[in-house]
Amino acid sequence: MSPSTETLRVWVTSWQQQCCGAPFAVGGDVEWELYEQNDDAWMLDVMGAYPDAFPTHNEDHHSGVVDAPRTRGLVSRIRVVHCDFAPRAQELAGMYPVAGTCALVDVPRADGREAETSTRMFVGYLVDLVVAPTPKG
Repeated sequence: MSPSTETLRVWVTSWQQQCCGAPFAVGGDVEWELYEQNDDAWMLDVMGAYPDAFPTHNEDHHSGVVDAPRTRGLVSRIRVVHCDFAPRAQELAGMYPVAGTCALVDVPRADGREAETSTRMFVGYLVDLVVAPTPKG
């Protein structure tokens, strides 16, 4: 990698990709709205078994995050993220990620259609995105 580039690890949420995300592939260019990853507690539940794989940024094209600039880059790696979900004893309703059940699988392309079971759910993609650094100013 040249000194004029950096690699961001981007979280692409399953539901956003399934709703209206354009398919993407390793070696392809994308332009996404990215903001710094900020849901550490949830991400720790999902990705706790892989702390070195934590995303640095999130892709978002639904919520209109104010500080989510459009970022163009080259996709260098895509990993599908699955984890188990179950109810929590202290919660009245809902399903939550089960810590330590994360599975990562490299894939050549992403379109949002990944297999699931009744408890093992497709949660999102981890994407290594090579970008030109943003000038500091």
